[in-house]
Amino acid sequence: MGGMSEASKHRYFRFSVRMLLIAVPIAAILVWQASIVHERKSLLVRAQASGVHVKYADQATLLPALLGDRAVWSIDVPPDSEFYGHTTKLRRAFT
Repeated sequence: MGGMSEASKHRYFRFSVRMLLIAVPIAAILVWQASIVHERKSLLVRAQASGVHVKYADQATLLPALLGDRAVWSIDVPPDSEFYGHTTKLRRAFT
Protein backbone atom coordinates (compact mmCIF):
# COMPACT_ATOMS: atom_id res chain seq x y z
CA MET A 1 0.00 0.00 0.00
CA GLY A 2 2.25 2.77 -1.23
CA GLY A 3 5.33 1.37 0.47
CA MET A 4 4.17 2.37 3.97
CA SER A 5 4.21 -0.48 6.45
CA GLU A 6 1.62 -0.95 9.17
CA ALA A 7 4.16 -0.04 11.89
CA SER A 8 5.05 3.30 10.29
CA LYS A 9 1.35 4.23 9.97
CA HIS A 10 0.87 3.81 13.70
CA ARG A 11 4.05 5.72 14.50
CA TYR A 12 2.70 8.73 12.58
CA PHE A 13 -0.19 9.10 15.05
CA ARG A 14 1.93 8.74 18.19
CA PHE A 15 2.27 11.54 20.66
CA SER A 16 3.78 11.76 24.09
CA VAL A 17 2.11 12.47 27.38
CA ARG A 18 4.48 15.42 27.76
CA MET A 19 3.11 16.95 24.57
CA LEU A 20 -0.43 16.39 25.82
CA LEU A 21 0.40 18.07 29.14
CA ILE A 22 1.71 21.07 27.23
CA ALA A 23 -0.99 21.31 24.55
CA VAL A 24 -4.08 21.00 26.76
CA PRO A 25 -3.29 23.95 29.10
CA ILE A 26 -2.27 26.13 26.16
CA ALA A 27 -5.54 25.34 24.39
CA ALA A 28 -7.48 26.00 27.60
CA ILE A 29 -5.82 29.40 28.07
CA LEU A 30 -6.56 30.36 24.46
CA VAL A 31 -10.23 29.36 24.79
CA TRP A 32 -10.51 31.19 28.12
CA GLN A 33 -8.99 34.39 26.69
CA ALA A 34 -11.17 34.14 23.56
CA SER A 35 -14.30 33.92 25.73
CA ILE A 36 -13.20 37.02 27.69
CA VAL A 37 -12.58 38.94 24.45
CA HIS A 38 -15.98 37.86 23.07
CA GLU A 39 -17.76 38.93 26.27
CA ARG A 40 -16.02 42.31 26.30
CA LYS A 41 -16.79 42.98 22.63
CA SER A 42 -20.47 42.13 22.99
CA LEU A 43 -20.74 44.20 26.17
CA LEU A 44 -19.12 47.20 24.44
CA VAL A 45 -21.43 46.94 21.43
CA ARG A 46 -24.52 46.92 23.68
CA ALA A 47 -23.14 49.71 25.87
CA GLN A 48 -22.21 51.97 22.95
CA ALA A 49 -25.66 51.42 21.41
CA SER A 50 -27.20 52.77 24.61
CA GLY A 51 -25.07 55.93 24.66
CA VAL A 52 -22.00 54.89 26.65
CA HIS A 53 -18.79 56.62 25.53
CA VAL A 54 -15.64 54.49 25.29
CA LYS A 55 -12.09 55.84 24.97
CA TYR A 56 -9.55 53.33 23.71
CA ALA A 57 -5.92 53.13 24.78
CA ASP A 58 -3.00 52.77 22.38
CA GLN A 59 -2.47 49.04 22.63
CA ALA A 60 -3.66 45.94 24.44
CA THR A 61 -1.54 43.16 25.84
CA LEU A 62 -0.25 40.60 23.36
CA LEU A 63 -2.66 37.66 23.64
CA PRO A 64 -5.91 39.66 23.82
CA ALA A 65 -4.68 41.87 20.96
CA LEU A 66 -4.04 38.78 18.83
CA LEU A 67 -7.59 37.65 19.59
CA GLY A 68 -9.01 41.00 18.44
CA ASP A 69 -9.41 42.83 21.75
CA ARG A 70 -8.72 46.54 22.15
CA ALA A 71 -7.44 48.19 25.31
CA VAL A 72 -10.02 50.47 26.92
CA TRP A 73 -8.81 53.63 28.62
CA SER A 74 -12.12 54.80 30.06
CA ILE A 75 -15.85 54.17 29.90
CA ASP A 76 -18.18 57.10 30.52
CA VAL A 77 -21.72 56.07 31.42
CA PRO A 78 -24.24 58.93 31.25
CA PRO A 79 -26.97 58.91 33.92
CA ASP A 80 -29.70 58.52 31.30
CA SER A 81 -28.11 55.37 29.85
CA GLU A 82 -29.67 51.96 30.45
CA PHE A 83 -26.20 50.81 31.57
CA TYR A 84 -26.11 53.32 34.44
CA GLY A 85 -27.28 50.67 36.90
CA HIS A 86 -24.84 48.09 35.52
CA THR A 87 -21.55 49.89 36.02
CA THR A 88 -20.24 47.08 38.21
CA LYS A 89 -20.71 44.66 35.31
CA LEU A 90 -18.72 46.97 33.04
CA ARG A 91 -16.04 47.48 35.69
CA ARG A 92 -15.72 43.72 36.26
CA ALA A 93 -15.38 43.03 32.55
CA PHE A 94 -12.61 45.58 32.01
CA THR A 95 -10.41 45.22 35.10
